[in-house]
Amino acid sequence: MSIEGFQLYFLISVRVGSFMVSSPIFSMKSMPKLLKIGFVLVFSFLLFNVVAINEEIFKNSLLIYFMLIIKETIFGLILGYLTNIIFVSLQMAGQMIDFQSGFAIASSFDPVTGNRVSLYGKIYYWLGLMLFFVVDGHHYLIYALAKSFELVPLTKYDFKNMGATTIGKLFTESFVIAFQIAVPLIFILLLSTIVIGLLARTVPQINIFILGMPLKVLVGILTMIVLLPAIGNQMIDIIETLPYKMDRILTLFGG
Repeated sequence: MSIEGFQLYFLISVRVGSFMVSSPIFSMKSMPKLLKIGFVLVFSFLLFNVVAINEEIFKNSLLIYFMLIIKETIFGLILGYLTNIIFVSLQMAGQMIDFQSGFAIASSFDPVTGNRVSLYGKIYYWLGLMLFFVVDGHHYLIYALAKSFELVPLTKYDFKNMGATTIGKLFTESFVIAFQIAVPLIFILLLSTIVIGLLARTVPQINIFILGMPLKVLVGILTMIVLLPAIGNQMIDIIETLPYKMDRILTLFGG
């Protein structure tokens, strides 16, 4: 392999490695680091044999090559974050429910994600991750990463389209997704709170502070069990929108 060829291989591995750092599946701390490194090296080598580029560009300046490394790092992180934002939205939906059901105080450290998450947040995250594999989302991620080298060449970016508006839309969509998933349970829990309040007014002898919390927990669990098929279908619909979001980002970067 020539020096120019090694420089090309290194650029490919930077994009693949940056994607793995921020993606929800490959960034799990429970996954062995040697496995991650091996995947980056092997997958980058496979892409190296199919990515077409003029190697003369690497002979111009060391500064240009350094700028390309920075661009590849940013692009890979954005691709991984775009995938991760779906699972963050699911976790956010669970935390909204935990706040209404009283489980928010029972948050704990999750060694897999590296964040403090609550009970419903964990359930929604792992349920979404399981459904992601069921609908072969991991296969699409690998395909999209390989396709990105065709749609967004290593030496071409159009950053002017990736302004605050585009980034703001990504954050806005995450809140909308979280609210759409959480609203059924939140609505039921709010109704249970109203019922408990009316009960406290009509029957003052009942100690509402002792009865209220266990009742809301029971209502939340039973409601989730009943709505679990509908919640799963809704998660699948959200996961299946990932290809369209990836295509939109690739189109913006490709100019």
